[in-house]
Amino acid sequence: MHEMSDIPQPSSESPLAEIRPEEHGEVPIQENFSTAELQLYLRQIHQLDLQSKSESRELRKEISHLDKKLKDRESQRRKLREISKELELAQKFLSTADSLSQADAVREMERLNEEILQLTSIMAYEYLQIGEKKLPTKKGQGILLRRSPLIRNLGGSINLIMAENLVDTSAIQIGWQSILVNWCSNLIQEWVLEHMGFDFDSCFLNMYQHISSKNDPAIARRWRSIIYGVTNDVAEKKQRALVRKVLQALADLPVLWGYVFDQGVYNFIYKEFRRRIGPIIEQCFILRAMLGHDIASTEIRPYLIASGTKYNPENADLYEDGLDEMEEELGGAVACSTTLGLRCITRSRNSDGGFEEKTELILKPRIILLGMLKTIIL
Repeated sequence: MHEMSDIPQPSSESPLAEIRPEEHGEVPIQENFSTAELQLYLRQIHQLDLQSKSESRELRKEISHLDKKLKDRESQRRKLREISKELELAQKFLSTADSLSQADAVREMERLNEEILQLTSIMAYEYLQIGEKKLPTKKGQGILLRRSPLIRNLGGSINLIMAENLVDTSAIQIGWQSILVNWCSNLIQEWVLEHMGFDFDSCFLNMYQHISSKNDPAIARRWRSIIYGVTNDVAEKKQRALVRKVLQALADLPVLWGYVFDQGVYNFIYKEFRRRIGPIIEQCFILRAMLGHDIASTEIRPYLIASGTKYNPENADLYEDGLDEMEEELGGAVACSTTLGLRCITRSRNSDGGFEEKTELILKPRIILLGMLKTIIL
């Protein structure tokens, strides 16, 4: 047995001495770690664990959030389907309400026109006795016209009738009808009844037009309905003043045209109109309340054709049927309106974001042409 010293040892110069363990694929293992290094490694591992748990929580939150969004979206879909059904029902209701509103308005307006015709017929044929005509002086005519604006609305028919020596009551009945039609039109659609005929009406109209141009039609209709409701409340004293104006015009007209020149007859006509005008006033307030209501999606207003307007058969019916062909011979200008019509106004949003109006006649007024008037009364 050889001694260890007998085994040759590689010298530092031997090739074996240069071979290191890593050259044989081995990794040196550090056997000794300091406590500080171990604590650092533990902290790093703990930090990684915390980060992993945090990311896991965030991921669960994100999944929960997405799940909630999906449920909310499904809930919104269900609500939208319900809203669509409600809108469809609402549209059907509004269409029905519009139809009912228009039909009711036409029926009530026809009733008002019938009341006017009935009153003027009774007054003309039962209470007005025609004998000789005696026109007032120029000064008297001026006084009558100044104090009765409703008579001035008759326009060219005033002079035409004054120039004729009439012996029947058809002309005065037509004049009374026209006065009442004008007055009722104002009473139904005037903004502020308590100050009827003043500039308050134009002020409110300008405000309404501005609101209509900037807002949804429903908002404009609601505003109009509120204003109408507030201004409908007129004290009894003011109501009498409103009625007094039309009574004065009705009594003044036969004086201006020379039918009445006696104070006793004048007083009698005034009192009879005052006694009988109640149903007309009541019907006007019914229409005012109906047309001022905002339940319908459209707006309905009285339609009156002023004296002097060029006749258009699409906008009015003639006082007597069958005279359309004689329009050129009778004269194309309107003498007066003897009934009130109705127009329906619909507002819709245009491409510029504003609103545009569309007007449709649902009841034509009945008018008399200047040439026709002479044919009727002579």
